[in-house]
Amino acid sequence: HICVSQNNEKCAFVNDFSIKFVDLVSGKITNVFVSEEKIKSCCFSKDGKMFACGFENGKMSIFSFNGSYKILNTFIAHGGVATSLEFSADNNKLLVALTNRTLKVWDIKFQKVIKSFLNRKTVRVMFVNSQSIFNLLSDGRVEKWCLASKYERSIERMASFHDEYWNADKLFLLYILYSFKSICGNKVTLTNFRDVERVFTKNYFLPKNFELKKIYNSLTKEQSFLVNLCFFTR
Repeated sequence: HICVSQNNEKCAFVNDFSIKFVDLVSGKITNVFVSEEKIKSCCFSKDGKMFACGFENGKMSIFSFNGSYKILNTFIAHGGVATSLEFSADNNKLLVALTNRTLKVWDIKFQKVIKSFLNRKTVRVMFVNSQSIFNLLSDGRVEKWCLASKYERSIERMASFHDEYWNADKLFLLYILYSFKSICGNKVTLTNFRDVERVFTKNYFLPKNFELKKIYNSLTKEQSFLVNLCFFTR
């Protein structure tokens, strides 16, 4: 598992029971965190000053991170293991997807759940804003959930890889992004499309007139949300 900070300056490499923190500017390992429990998920806060981990025993920990690390809070997931984590923009909330098919929003300061949703199998979650979240499902669909709604299942279907609006070029774009992520071990950014094109033109006979960024720019708003969720760094 690889996690990159939002400013692309820090990276965390998770290997079951340890995390290596790397400064992407210098390329050097800055710290190593060792755990007695297997690590199942992780994420940086938006400002890069905190780091969250989900463990196989159902616990989640939040660390301060400034060269070295210090545990700030530990939560118990209650009934599941955290498979996807996301800090809110103000770093006051932690969004968690659990293996018991629930989504929970934790108040970090008061260490309590402030919202809980039932869901199907989640691959990844993320905040849209302070009142909405995206939930990427294993079947390729994306759901938008409203945190302020009185109703537990306030969902808007956003997009799906199975929609009829994915033409051949757009589906080929998905294949390339997926392959690049698998081969190179990292996700794509809007600034490294040319690197992706060079890799595939040289090794996979990508047509020279096939412009990834042009095809990406042709995606609908819903399609770009789905692509960004699956393949792009945050």
